[in-house]
Amino acid sequence: MRAFESSLISLLAAIVMLLARVVLPILPSTPRAHAKRLLCQTGLRLLGVKLAVEGEMVPGPALVVSNHCSYMDILIFQSIAEVSFTPKREIASWPIIGGITTAFGAVYVDRSPGRTREVTETLLAQLRAGKRICLFPEATTNDGRSMKPFRSSLFALAEAWDGASPLPVQPVTLRYESLEGRPLDDNSWPEVAWYGDSDLLSHLWRAFSHHDLRVRVIFHPPQTLGDGVGRKEIAQNAERLIRETLFGSHERAA
Repeated sequence: MRAFESSLISLLAAIVMLLARVVLPILPSTPRAHAKRLLCQTGLRLLGVKLAVEGEMVPGPALVVSNHCSYMDILIFQSIAEVSFTPKREIASWPIIGGITTAFGAVYVDRSPGRTREVTETLLAQLRAGKRICLFPEATTNDGRSMKPFRSSLFALAEAWDGASPLPVQPVTLRYESLEGRPLDDNSWPEVAWYGDSDLLSHLWRAFSHHDLRVRVIFHPPQTLGDGVGRKEIAQNAERLIRETLFGSHERAA
């Protein structure tokens, strides 16, 4: 019975992804935003994810920065409010993940040397249009049991911002707390976190077999540059806040 349920849920998930690829691009802006949120909420239900949200996401234009351990992070953010993600250009061609990120409005960036100015202008255009941009400053996914250092270079967009007021930078903690009623541990974390050379399809299959993954989303007060506070300080402050919210003083070495 469990295998049948997983197969059915996988089929429904495939239908949701197909709708995202086919329907979202042809919708006008406002209905598209509502449809994205609904599809992401549906996707989370299929994955058995139940959210508890503390605080609120700041309105755009803004940078939203978070820890990152799973493809589910994208669905979580988009289920709460519309944000734009900035994956590397290569992800557009990845199976499944590329389709999901494209359908949900990813702004692909070329991170090769010499393209920094072009990338900055592309993202500034999004901000000038009032968008929120979500960054994962670890620059990759982690294993859930530790956090990688934040790359301060990814916060340079806040320095380049040319708006009338400083750009808000909002740290957000994504805290995966329990699976099937039990706190996550060494045995269950690999069922949740997708990192390293983990196979995506087998990971998705296992994810669809679960029915109760609890995730807490904590929106912290936004920070801004100014008065001697630069991007390095903003990055350090955001990393410290998220790290302490996740682990306290008990984090393992990354």
